[in-house]
Amino acid sequence: MKPAAPRDTGGVRRCIALLDQRRQLTNGDSQKRNELRSAIDQRDAGIAQLTPQLAKEAEVHQKNLEGIREACRIIRDSIATLVRPTRTARL
Repeated sequence: MKPAAPRDTGGVRRCIALLDQRRQLTNGDSQKRNELRSAIDQRDAGIAQLTPQLAKEAEVHQKNLEGIREACRIIRDSIATLVRPTRTARL
């Protein structure tokens, strides 16, 4: 009787190791996708919270600009009335 040929269990072990590695990578990728989705949701929520605040700040800024414009107009008119008599006197 011939002795039994040795089995190649190394190939099976390598195959199992590769399948385990693939499973771990797939699980890691899935976890990363979930983390990214969560981060995107948090970012979107932050943007949603800031939008009304930015609108309010823009409104306040616009009112400040209007006030500055009015103050400049008043100063310009005051200077114009002060300068006119001296110009007339020189002529």
